[in-house]
Amino acid sequence: MRNLRVFPRVEKKHFKQIEQIDSRRFGGNVNPEFFALAQKHPELYTVLCHNNDVAGYGLVVPVSHFAVEAIKRGEMGEDEILKHVEVRKPEADYIASIASDPTAGAILRSRLVGYTLGPLLRSPREAIAVAVSEDGDSIAKEIGLKPIGENKTFIGLDGYSPKLFIKPAFEWS
Repeated sequence: MRNLRVFPRVEKKHFKQIEQIDSRRFGGNVNPEFFALAQKHPELYTVLCHNNDVAGYGLVVPVSHFAVEAIKRGEMGEDEILKHVEVRKPEADYIASIASDPTAGAILRSRLVGYTLGPLLRSPREAIAVAVSEDGDSIAKEIGLKPIGENKTFIGLDGYSPKLFIKPAFEWS
């Protein structure tokens, strides 16, 4: 695909378009704490641009053991997770968001998922995600995350009941 570029870290020039994507995709529920996180740790974001426009982004956050266990028990919502970012010695990876511009086609969306989650799927660390939409649920199942159950601390989109998904940690042999 021509004019496609992957940024392994978010840049300031991407913020406005990411905010617009979030606003459209998540009904205006844009969390300003994610932009503070982006400024502090831009490497947590993967940004896909097509024709110099942001087609989508992925955000994978390394988190502490405490955060993983609290999410599994349904005791921690997304706002709290950001207080438990652990870049130096993470216990697990939390798939915070994968969002694309509503006009992005299936090929761009699938590439975004691959660029965002490819490294995570090869990691020996546990990965955790809470799908808040049918699209998120579909992506989690497609990449082989195991559904654990519903999560009542997250808010679903369009009547979707959020579900918790896990990729267990594994040991290299």
